[in-house]
Amino acid sequence: MPEAVALPLIGIGALVAAATTISGSLAFLSRDVLALGKDEILPAGLGAISKRTGIPSRAVITLGIISVLGLILAVVFGENFITYCATAVSYAFMLLSLFGCIAMYLLPKKMPERFEQSPFKLKGFWHPFFTLGGAILFGILILWGFISGYMTDPSSGWQPALALIVLVITGFLYYYLRRWQLSRRGIAIDDKLKQVREI
Repeated sequence: MPEAVALPLIGIGALVAAATTISGSLAFLSRDVLALGKDEILPAGLGAISKRTGIPSRAVITLGIISVLGLILAVVFGENFITYCATAVSYAFMLLSLFGCIAMYLLPKKMPERFEQSPFKLKGFWHPFFTLGGAILFGILILWGFISGYMTDPSSGWQPALALIVLVITGFLYYYLRRWQLSRRGIAIDDKLKQVREI
């Protein structure tokens, strides 16, 4: 196939693949935004479900806007910017998975009723094996990513790690600020987070 024909086709294929990946990401991430909106960690409006479509449309639209802004920033700041952001987001997902594994390990002790009601649960040796083992695995992957990134490019390999650190610190600051705001309205965010909501 001539290069003049092959290159556009490859580009179109890449765009289609990216579109399907993004739509899938928006689908499952919107449930996280929905849950955070219902608990009022994010604005409560993001916890609404459309009566017409039955989907969290505000959460999906918000994530779509953020995605478009990311593409605009990539065009403005260049390819390296989006590479660093994508790497930092990958680290963030692994960190989220690490905390998820820890939460699953603590679930039988913190919420035994909920654990017993679960249709699928790990017991005995397999519970700590998969939960604590998963947490250790994700921790190793994050550290390996930091070290290998720095070893590959000492001048800029540390930037995704710095971006992740800034992201985590920003998240903590936002959470405690939101907690303070809700406490002034008589809402205890810790009590809301202990409730199990069906999403």
